[in-house]
Amino acid sequence: MSVSRKLVAVVVVFLMVFAVSAFAGSVKDLSKHLWTWAVMEELMDEAAHGGVPPVGPVEAENTMLQAQAEVKAIVAGITTEEEMLAARKLADEFVQMGDQQEKVGRALHRLLDQHGNFLKVHGIGNN
Repeated sequence: MSVSRKLVAVVVVFLMVFAVSAFAGSVKDLSKHLWTWAVMEELMDEAAHGGVPPVGPVEAENTMLQAQAEVKAIVAGITTEEEMLAARKLADEFVQMGDQQEKVGRALHRLLDQHGNFLKVHGIGNN
């Protein structure tokens, strides 16, 4: 193998490792935003039933909407089957928790279904 081919192989491996580790960070961020979304849903539910949550309902709703926007942005960045599977695994974990986390996990599954269909229609990635 020539030096230039070895260099290309090393660069390709480096980029693949970087892409995998970059999405691992995205899964961590995705989890954080899903938790924020679920907690804000709980606070809004508490306020709707006469409770006095530590955060007002308007602030909770704004925070929840921001978390949802972040989740959508992360999902929009998914382009490979591995990334899709990692996100689905996280959604499954939330569904198994029940309560608001289950609702958020199911919502993530719907987003992933929509995004998967988009990827198929446009021939993007390995989906």
